[in-house]
Amino acid sequence: MSLVNDMLRDLEQRESKSQRPSHTFAESAGSSRGSAFRYGAISFAVVLGVCAIGLWWQQGLNTAEKGAASVGEPAASAQVSAAVSSVASSSTVADLVSAPVELEDQEPLDIQPTISALQENLIKGKAALLADQLTRPLDASAFLFFQKALSLAPQNPEAIAGLQAIADRYATLALRQLEQGERDGARRMLEKAEGVWPDRESVARVRDQLAAGILERAYAQSSSVASSSASPLMSPPASVSDSAVTQTLASQDRAAVAEARTLIESGKTSSAAQQLHDFLQEQQQQRRWPEQSRRTLLELYLAQNNMAQARGLLTTGLPAEQAAYLQAKIANNEGDYEAAIGHLESALDDVDTSDETYRALMASLYQRLERSASAQVYYTRLLQAFGSKARYWLGLGVAMDRQGDYPAAANAYRRAQSAADTNTTIQNFTRQRLAQLNQ
Repeated sequence: MSLVNDMLRDLEQRESKSQRPSHTFAESAGSSRGSAFRYGAISFAVVLGVCAIGLWWQQGLNTAEKGAASVGEPAASAQVSAAVSSVASSSTVADLVSAPVELEDQEPLDIQPTISALQENLIKGKAALLADQLTRPLDASAFLFFQKALSLAPQNPEAIAGLQAIADRYATLALRQLEQGERDGARRMLEKAEGVWPDRESVARVRDQLAAGILERAYAQSSSVASSSASPLMSPPASVSDSAVTQTLASQDRAAVAEARTLIESGKTSSAAQQLHDFLQEQQQQRRWPEQSRRTLLELYLAQNNMAQARGLLTTGLPAEQAAYLQAKIANNEGDYEAAIGHLESALDDVDTSDETYRALMASLYQRLERSASAQVYYTRLLQAFGSKARYWLGLGVAMDRQGDYPAAANAYRRAQSAADTNTTIQNFTRQRLAQLNQ
Protein backbone atom coordinates (compact mmCIF):
# COMPACT_ATOMS: atom_id res chain seq x y z
CA MET A 1 0.00 0.00 0.00
CA SER A 2 2.92 2.43 0.68
CA LEU A 3 4.05 1.88 -2.88
CA VAL A 4 0.69 3.01 -4.18
CA ASN A 5 0.70 6.08 -1.90
CA ASP A 6 4.18 7.11 -3.10
CA MET A 7 3.07 6.75 -6.66
CA LEU A 8 0.01 8.97 -6.06
CA ARG A 9 2.10 11.69 -4.36
CA ASP A 10 4.52 11.67 -7.25
CA LEU A 11 1.62 12.06 -9.61
CA GLU A 12 0.32 15.12 -7.72
CA GLN A 13 3.73 16.79 -7.76
CA ARG A 14 4.12 16.26 -11.45
CA GLU A 15 0.64 17.66 -12.09
CA SER A 16 1.43 20.81 -10.08
CA LYS A 17 4.58 21.37 -12.11
CA SER A 18 2.69 20.94 -15.36
CA GLN A 19 0.30 23.74 -14.41
CA ARG A 20 3.09 26.35 -14.43
CA PRO A 21 2.93 28.66 -17.61
CA SER A 22 5.15 27.57 -20.47
CA HIS A 23 7.15 30.08 -22.47
CA THR A 24 7.26 28.37 -25.85
CA PHE A 25 5.07 26.10 -27.97
CA ALA A 26 7.78 23.48 -28.25
CA GLU A 27 8.14 23.34 -24.52
CA SER A 28 4.35 22.97 -24.13
CA ALA A 29 4.19 20.18 -26.69
CA GLY A 30 7.09 18.26 -25.09
CA SER A 31 5.55 18.65 -21.68
CA SER A 32 2.20 17.20 -22.90
CA ARG A 33 3.82 14.12 -24.46
CA GLY A 34 5.80 13.40 -21.26
CA SER A 35 2.73 13.72 -19.07
CA ALA A 36 0.76 11.17 -21.15
CA PHE A 37 3.60 8.66 -20.97
CA ARG A 38 3.89 9.07 -17.24
CA TYR A 39 0.11 8.62 -16.70
CA GLY A 40 0.15 5.32 -18.60
CA ALA A 41 3.16 4.00 -16.71
CA ILE A 42 1.65 4.90 -13.37
CA SER A 43 -1.69 3.23 -14.20
CA PHE A 44 0.06 0.05 -15.29
CA ALA A 45 2.06 0.01 -12.07
CA VAL A 46 -1.11 0.45 -9.98
CA VAL A 47 -2.89 -2.45 -11.70
CA LEU A 48 0.19 -4.66 -11.36
CA GLY A 49 0.44 -3.85 -7.64
CA VAL A 50 -3.22 -4.67 -7.01
CA CYS A 51 -2.83 -8.04 -8.77
CA ALA A 52 0.26 -8.85 -6.70
CA ILE A 53 -1.56 -8.04 -3.48
CA GLY A 54 -4.52 -10.29 -4.46
CA LEU A 55 -2.23 -13.21 -5.34
CA TRP A 56 -0.39 -12.83 -2.02
CA TRP A 57 -3.72 -12.86 -0.12
CA GLN A 58 -4.99 -16.00 -1.88
CA GLN A 59 -1.76 -17.90 -1.15
CA GLY A 60 -2.10 -16.98 2.50
CA LEU A 61 -5.64 -18.44 2.67
CA ASN A 62 -4.55 -21.70 1.00
CA THR A 63 -1.65 -22.05 3.41
CA ALA A 64 -4.00 -21.55 6.38
CA GLU A 65 -6.45 -24.19 5.13
CA LYS A 66 -3.67 -26.73 4.57
CA GLY A 67 -2.32 -26.06 8.03
CA ALA A 68 -5.76 -26.59 9.58
CA ALA A 69 -6.21 -29.84 7.66
CA SER A 70 -2.81 -31.15 8.73
CA VAL A 71 -3.60 -30.32 12.34
CA GLY A 72 -7.08 -31.93 12.18
CA GLU A 73 -5.91 -35.27 10.80
CA PRO A 74 -3.64 -36.18 13.73
CA ALA A 75 -6.37 -35.08 16.13
CA ALA A 76 -8.93 -37.39 14.51
CA SER A 77 -6.42 -40.23 14.44
CA ALA A 78 -5.69 -39.68 18.11
CA GLN A 79 -9.40 -39.86 18.94
CA VAL A 80 -9.79 -43.21 17.09
CA SER A 81 -6.71 -44.64 18.81
CA ALA A 82 -8.01 -43.53 22.18
CA ALA A 83 -11.38 -45.16 21.48
CA VAL A 84 -9.78 -48.45 20.45
CA SER A 85 -7.57 -48.42 23.54
CA SER A 86 -10.61 -47.76 25.71
CA VAL A 87 -12.51 -50.67 24.21
CA ALA A 88 -9.54 -53.00 24.53
CA SER A 89 -8.91 -52.08 28.14
CA SER A 90 -12.54 -52.46 29.18
CA SER A 91 -13.31 -55.72 27.36
CA THR A 92 -13.43 -59.02 29.18
CA VAL A 93 -11.56 -62.06 27.97
CA ALA A 94 -14.77 -63.59 26.64
CA ASP A 95 -15.56 -60.43 24.63
CA LEU A 96 -12.15 -60.49 22.99
CA VAL A 97 -12.49 -64.09 21.81
CA SER A 98 -13.83 -64.10 18.26
CA ALA A 99 -13.21 -65.56 14.84
CA PRO A 100 -10.01 -64.47 13.06
CA VAL A 101 -10.65 -61.18 11.25
CA GLU A 102 -8.48 -59.30 8.76
CA LEU A 103 -8.03 -55.75 10.03
CA GLU A 104 -7.16 -54.10 6.72
CA ASP A 105 -9.84 -51.98 5.04
CA GLN A 106 -12.37 -52.72 7.76
CA GLU A 107 -15.46 -50.59 8.19
CA PRO A 108 -16.22 -49.09 11.63
CA LEU A 109 -17.71 -51.60 14.07
CA ASP A 110 -21.48 -51.86 13.73
CA ILE A 111 -23.51 -53.55 16.47
CA GLN A 112 -26.71 -53.54 14.45
CA PRO A 113 -26.32 -57.16 13.19
CA THR A 114 -26.22 -58.41 16.81
CA ILE A 115 -29.31 -56.40 17.66
CA SER A 116 -31.06 -57.72 14.54
CA ALA A 117 -30.14 -61.33 15.38
CA LEU A 118 -31.49 -60.87 18.91
CA GLN A 119 -34.76 -59.39 17.69
CA GLU A 120 -35.10 -62.07 15.03
CA ASN A 121 -34.81 -64.86 17.58
CA LEU A 122 -37.26 -63.14 19.92
CA ILE A 123 -39.81 -62.75 17.11
CA LYS A 124 -39.40 -66.37 16.02
CA GLY A 125 -39.66 -67.55 19.62
CA LYS A 126 -42.92 -65.66 20.19
CA ALA A 127 -44.36 -66.98 16.92
CA ALA A 128 -43.45 -70.57 17.85
CA LEU A 129 -44.98 -70.04 21.30
CA LEU A 130 -48.25 -68.90 19.76
CA ALA A 131 -48.19 -71.96 17.48
CA ASP A 132 -47.68 -74.20 20.54
CA GLN A 133 -44.28 -75.31 19.22
CA LEU A 134 -42.85 -75.32 22.71
CA THR A 135 -39.89 -77.70 22.53
CA ARG A 136 -40.69 -79.54 19.31
CA PRO A 137 -39.69 -79.51 16.49
CA LEU A 138 -36.20 -79.22 17.84
CA ASP A 139 -34.94 -76.91 15.10
CA ALA A 140 -37.93 -74.56 15.15
CA SER A 141 -39.20 -74.50 18.72
CA ALA A 142 -39.86 -71.56 21.00
CA PHE A 143 -37.36 -73.02 23.49
CA LEU A 144 -34.61 -73.02 20.86
CA PHE A 145 -35.19 -69.43 19.74
CA PHE A 146 -35.38 -68.04 23.27
CA GLN A 147 -32.19 -69.94 24.20
CA LYS A 148 -30.44 -68.40 21.19
CA ALA A 149 -31.64 -64.97 22.27
CA LEU A 150 -30.19 -65.56 25.74
CA SER A 151 -26.86 -66.59 24.22
CA LEU A 152 -26.74 -63.13 22.60
CA ALA A 153 -28.08 -61.25 25.62
CA PRO A 154 -27.96 -63.42 28.78
CA GLN A 155 -30.27 -61.19 30.84
CA ASN A 156 -32.75 -60.29 28.10
CA PRO A 157 -36.16 -59.96 29.83
CA GLU A 158 -38.19 -60.96 26.76
CA ALA A 159 -36.26 -64.21 26.32
CA ILE A 160 -36.58 -65.03 30.02
CA ALA A 161 -40.31 -64.28 29.90
CA GLY A 162 -40.57 -66.55 26.85
CA LEU A 163 -39.01 -69.52 28.66
CA GLN A 164 -41.25 -68.92 31.64
CA ALA A 165 -44.26 -68.88 29.31
CA ILE A 166 -43.21 -72.28 27.92
CA ALA A 167 -43.00 -73.70 31.44
CA ASP A 168 -46.41 -72.19 32.27
CA ARG A 169 -47.91 -73.75 29.16
CA TYR A 170 -46.62 -77.20 30.06
CA ALA A 171 -47.92 -76.71 33.60
CA THR A 172 -51.36 -75.90 32.20
CA LEU A 173 -51.28 -79.03 30.03
CA ALA A 174 -50.25 -81.09 33.05
CA LEU A 175 -53.18 -79.77 35.08
CA ARG A 176 -55.51 -80.61 32.22
CA GLN A 177 -54.16 -84.17 32.18
CA LEU A 178 -54.70 -84.42 35.93
CA GLU A 179 -58.31 -83.27 35.55
CA GLN A 180 -58.84 -86.04 33.01
CA GLY A 181 -57.28 -88.61 35.33
CA GLU A 182 -54.25 -89.08 33.08
CA ARG A 183 -51.51 -89.09 35.69
CA ASP A 184 -48.83 -90.48 33.38
CA GLY A 185 -49.56 -87.76 30.85
CA ALA A 186 -49.47 -85.15 33.61
CA ARG A 187 -46.15 -86.48 34.79
CA ARG A 188 -44.70 -86.21 31.27
CA MET A 189 -45.90 -82.62 30.93
CA LEU A 190 -44.44 -81.81 34.34
CA GLU A 191 -41.07 -83.24 33.29
CA LYS A 192 -41.08 -81.05 30.20
CA ALA A 193 -41.91 -77.99 32.30
CA GLU A 194 -39.12 -78.82 34.75
CA GLY A 195 -36.70 -79.12 31.84
CA VAL A 196 -37.45 -75.53 30.86
CA TRP A 197 -37.88 -73.70 34.19
CA PRO A 198 -37.99 -76.01 37.24
CA ASP A 199 -38.35 -73.22 39.83
CA ARG A 200 -41.39 -71.66 38.19
CA GLU A 201 -44.35 -71.25 40.58
CA SER A 202 -46.80 -72.86 38.17
CA VAL A 203 -44.49 -75.88 37.84
CA ALA A 204 -44.19 -76.24 41.61
CA ARG A 205 -47.98 -76.09 41.90
CA VAL A 206 -48.41 -78.98 39.46
CA ARG A 207 -45.69 -80.93 41.23
CA ASP A 208 -47.50 -80.51 44.55
CA GLN A 209 -50.86 -81.53 43.11
CA LEU A 210 -49.40 -84.58 41.42
CA ALA A 211 -47.68 -85.62 44.64
CA ALA A 212 -50.88 -85.05 46.59
CA GLY A 213 -52.80 -87.24 44.16
CA ILE A 214 -50.28 -90.04 44.52
CA LEU A 215 -50.47 -89.82 48.30
CA GLU A 216 -54.26 -89.89 48.20
CA ARG A 217 -54.23 -92.96 45.98
CA ALA A 218 -51.67 -94.67 48.22
CA TYR A 219 -53.78 -93.84 51.28
CA ALA A 220 -56.88 -95.25 49.61
CA GLN A 221 -55.05 -98.45 48.71
CA SER A 222 -53.63 -98.83 52.21
CA SER A 223 -57.07 -98.26 53.73
CA SER A 224 -58.51 -100.93 51.46
CA VAL A 225 -55.80 -103.39 52.47
CA ALA A 226 -56.31 -102.59 56.14
CA SER A 227 -60.05 -103.13 55.99
CA SER A 228 -59.56 -106.38 54.10
CA SER A 229 -57.05 -107.72 56.62
CA ALA A 230 -59.37 -106.79 59.47
CA SER A 231 -62.10 -109.01 58.06
CA PRO A 232 -61.96 -112.64 59.37
CA LEU A 233 -63.32 -113.87 56.03
CA MET A 234 -60.34 -112.63 53.97
CA SER A 235 -56.63 -113.34 54.20
CA PRO A 236 -54.00 -110.56 54.04
CA PRO A 237 -52.76 -109.78 50.53
CA ALA A 238 -49.56 -111.60 49.68
CA SER A 239 -48.48 -109.33 46.81
CA VAL A 240 -46.14 -106.37 47.22
CA SER A 241 -46.75 -102.94 45.80
CA ASP A 242 -45.61 -101.92 42.30
CA SER A 243 -43.15 -99.43 43.76
CA ALA A 244 -41.55 -102.15 45.88
CA VAL A 245 -41.24 -104.42 42.84
CA THR A 246 -39.68 -101.59 40.85
CA GLN A 247 -37.24 -100.83 43.63
CA THR A 248 -36.29 -104.48 43.92
CA LEU A 249 -35.81 -104.75 40.14
CA ALA A 250 -33.65 -101.62 40.08
CA SER A 251 -31.50 -102.96 42.89
CA GLN A 252 -31.08 -106.31 41.20
CA ASP A 253 -30.30 -104.56 37.92
CA ARG A 254 -27.54 -102.49 39.50
CA ALA A 255 -26.09 -105.53 41.23
CA ALA A 256 -26.01 -107.52 37.98
CA VAL A 257 -24.22 -104.68 36.16
CA ALA A 258 -21.70 -104.30 38.99
CA GLU A 259 -20.92 -108.01 38.88
CA ALA A 260 -20.50 -107.91 35.12
CA ARG A 261 -18.13 -104.95 35.30
CA THR A 262 -16.00 -106.76 37.86
CA LEU A 263 -15.70 -109.70 35.47
CA ILE A 264 -14.82 -107.40 32.58
CA GLU A 265 -12.08 -105.69 34.58
CA SER A 266 -10.68 -109.13 35.33
CA GLY A 267 -10.54 -109.88 31.59
CA LYS A 268 -13.51 -112.28 31.71
CA THR A 269 -15.64 -110.57 29.08
CA SER A 270 -17.34 -113.76 27.90
CA SER A 271 -18.31 -114.66 31.46
CA ALA A 272 -19.71 -111.16 31.98
CA ALA A 273 -21.82 -111.44 28.82
CA GLN A 274 -23.13 -114.86 29.87
CA GLN A 275 -23.94 -113.64 33.38
CA LEU A 276 -25.96 -110.68 32.02
CA HIS A 277 -27.70 -112.87 29.47
CA ASP A 278 -28.82 -115.32 32.13
CA PHE A 279 -30.05 -112.50 34.37
CA LEU A 280 -32.09 -110.97 31.53
CA GLN A 281 -33.64 -114.32 30.64
CA GLU A 282 -34.64 -114.92 34.23
CA GLN A 283 -36.27 -111.51 34.51
CA GLN A 284 -37.97 -111.81 31.13
CA GLN A 285 -39.83 -114.91 32.27
CA GLN A 286 -41.44 -112.69 34.90
CA ARG A 287 -42.16 -109.97 32.31
CA ARG A 288 -39.63 -107.67 33.88
CA TRP A 289 -37.23 -105.56 31.86
CA PRO A 290 -34.04 -104.48 33.67
CA GLU A 291 -32.70 -101.63 31.58
CA GLN A 292 -29.09 -101.16 32.63
CA SER A 293 -28.18 -104.83 32.29
CA ARG A 294 -29.61 -104.90 28.77
CA ARG A 295 -27.70 -101.78 27.76
CA THR A 296 -24.45 -103.12 29.23
CA LEU A 297 -24.83 -106.41 27.39
CA LEU A 298 -25.56 -104.50 24.18
CA GLU A 299 -22.29 -102.59 24.55
CA LEU A 300 -20.42 -105.88 24.93
CA TYR A 301 -22.02 -107.33 21.79
CA LEU A 302 -21.33 -104.19 19.75
CA ALA A 303 -17.70 -104.11 20.91
CA GLN A 304 -17.39 -107.71 19.64
CA ASN A 305 -19.25 -106.75 16.44
CA ASN A 306 -21.75 -109.47 17.28
CA MET A 307 -24.72 -107.88 15.53
CA ALA A 308 -26.93 -110.97 15.61
CA GLN A 309 -26.72 -111.20 19.41
CA ALA A 310 -27.23 -107.44 19.66
CA ARG A 311 -30.46 -107.60 17.65
CA GLY A 312 -31.54 -110.59 19.75
CA LEU A 313 -31.91 -108.24 22.72
CA LEU A 314 -34.93 -106.64 20.97
CA THR A 315 -37.43 -109.10 22.40
CA THR A 316 -41.20 -108.90 22.28
CA GLY A 317 -42.72 -106.91 25.11
CA LEU A 318 -39.72 -104.66 25.61
CA PRO A 319 -40.82 -101.14 26.63
CA ALA A 320 -40.80 -98.64 23.76
CA GLU A 321 -38.06 -96.41 25.16
CA GLN A 322 -35.75 -99.38 25.78
CA ALA A 323 -36.35 -100.73 22.29
CA ALA A 324 -35.73 -97.28 20.78
CA TYR A 325 -32.42 -96.96 22.59
CA LEU A 326 -31.22 -100.42 21.49
CA GLN A 327 -32.24 -99.77 17.88
CA ALA A 328 -30.50 -96.38 17.93
CA LYS A 329 -27.27 -97.87 19.26
CA ILE A 330 -27.30 -100.58 16.60
CA ALA A 331 -27.97 -98.04 13.83
CA ASN A 332 -25.26 -95.76 15.21
CA ASN A 333 -22.80 -98.65 15.21
CA GLU A 334 -23.66 -99.29 11.55
CA GLY A 335 -23.19 -95.63 10.64
CA ASP A 336 -26.88 -94.92 9.96
CA TYR A 337 -27.13 -91.80 12.11
CA GLU A 338 -30.39 -90.56 10.63
CA ALA A 339 -32.11 -93.83 11.54
CA ALA A 340 -30.54 -93.72 15.00
CA ILE A 341 -31.88 -90.26 15.80
CA GLY A 342 -35.26 -91.26 14.35
CA HIS A 343 -35.53 -94.18 16.80
CA LEU A 344 -34.66 -91.96 19.77
CA GLU A 345 -37.11 -89.23 18.78
CA SER A 346 -39.94 -91.73 18.32
CA ALA A 347 -39.97 -92.66 22.02
CA LEU A 348 -38.81 -89.39 23.55
CA ASP A 349 -42.11 -88.69 25.32
CA ASP A 350 -41.82 -92.00 27.21
CA VAL A 351 -38.26 -91.45 28.42
CA ASP A 352 -37.74 -90.53 32.05
CA THR A 353 -36.06 -87.19 32.67
CA SER A 354 -33.40 -88.95 34.75
CA ASP A 355 -32.26 -91.06 31.78
CA GLU A 356 -28.98 -89.27 31.11
CA THR A 357 -27.61 -91.90 28.74
CA TYR A 358 -30.58 -91.65 26.37
CA ARG A 359 -30.34 -87.86 26.13
CA ALA A 360 -26.55 -87.85 25.83
CA LEU A 361 -26.83 -90.20 22.85
CA MET A 362 -29.36 -87.87 21.23
CA ALA A 363 -27.08 -84.87 21.71
CA SER A 364 -24.07 -86.69 20.24
CA LEU A 365 -26.09 -87.81 17.20
CA TYR A 366 -27.32 -84.27 16.52
CA GLN A 367 -23.70 -83.15 16.77
CA ARG A 368 -22.54 -85.85 14.37
CA LEU A 369 -25.25 -84.86 11.86
CA GLU A 370 -24.22 -81.19 12.32
CA ARG A 371 -27.68 -80.20 13.47
CA SER A 372 -26.05 -77.66 15.69
CA ALA A 373 -29.18 -75.91 16.93
CA SER A 374 -30.65 -79.17 18.23
CA ALA A 375 -27.30 -80.23 19.68
CA GLN A 376 -27.12 -76.91 21.51
CA VAL A 377 -30.55 -77.48 23.04
CA TYR A 378 -29.73 -80.98 24.26
CA TYR A 379 -26.30 -80.18 25.64
CA THR A 380 -27.81 -77.22 27.48
CA ARG A 381 -30.46 -79.50 29.00
CA LEU A 382 -27.84 -82.08 29.96
CA LEU A 383 -25.85 -79.42 31.81
CA GLN A 384 -28.97 -78.14 33.55
CA ALA A 385 -30.18 -81.59 34.58
CA PHE A 386 -26.95 -83.43 35.35
CA GLY A 387 -24.49 -80.75 36.32
CA SER A 388 -21.24 -79.38 34.94
CA LYS A 389 -19.52 -82.12 32.96
CA ALA A 390 -16.60 -81.59 30.63
CA ARG A 391 -17.98 -83.59 27.70
CA TYR A 392 -21.27 -81.65 27.78
CA TRP A 393 -19.48 -78.31 27.87
CA LEU A 394 -17.32 -79.49 24.99
CA GLY A 395 -20.40 -80.55 23.01
CA LEU A 396 -22.08 -77.21 23.67
CA GLY A 397 -18.94 -75.37 22.60
CA VAL A 398 -18.73 -77.24 19.29
CA ALA A 399 -22.43 -76.61 18.60
CA MET A 400 -22.05 -72.87 19.23
CA ASP A 401 -18.80 -72.81 17.25
CA ARG A 402 -20.49 -74.28 14.19
CA GLN A 403 -23.24 -71.67 14.43
CA GLY A 404 -20.68 -68.85 14.41
CA ASP A 405 -21.24 -67.77 18.01
CA TYR A 406 -17.53 -67.70 18.81
CA PRO A 407 -17.61 -65.85 22.17
CA ALA A 408 -20.19 -68.31 23.54
CA ALA A 409 -18.19 -71.24 22.13
CA ALA A 410 -15.00 -69.97 23.76
CA ASN A 411 -16.78 -69.66 27.09
CA ALA A 412 -18.02 -73.26 26.83
CA TYR A 413 -14.52 -74.48 25.93
CA ARG A 414 -13.10 -72.79 29.01
CA ARG A 415 -15.79 -74.38 31.16
CA ALA A 416 -14.85 -77.77 29.71
CA GLN A 417 -11.22 -77.14 30.68
CA SER A 418 -12.11 -76.29 34.25
CA ALA A 419 -14.68 -79.06 34.82
CA ALA A 420 -13.81 -81.61 37.47
CA ASP A 421 -14.06 -84.58 35.06
CA THR A 422 -12.00 -83.07 32.23
CA ASN A 423 -9.33 -85.22 30.56
CA THR A 424 -6.26 -84.83 28.37
CA THR A 425 -8.17 -85.20 25.10
CA ILE A 426 -10.63 -82.45 26.02
CA GLN A 427 -7.82 -80.22 27.32
CA ASN A 428 -5.79 -80.57 24.11
CA PHE A 429 -8.75 -79.91 21.81
CA THR A 430 -10.06 -76.88 23.69
CA ARG A 431 -6.57 -75.38 24.05
CA GLN A 432 -5.94 -75.60 20.32
CA ARG A 433 -9.36 -74.24 19.37
CA LEU A 434 -9.14 -71.33 21.81
CA ALA A 435 -5.74 -70.41 20.35
CA GLN A 436 -7.31 -70.33 16.89
CA LEU A 437 -10.21 -68.18 18.06
CA ASN A 438 -7.82 -65.72 19.71
CA GLN A 439 -5.79 -65.19 16.52
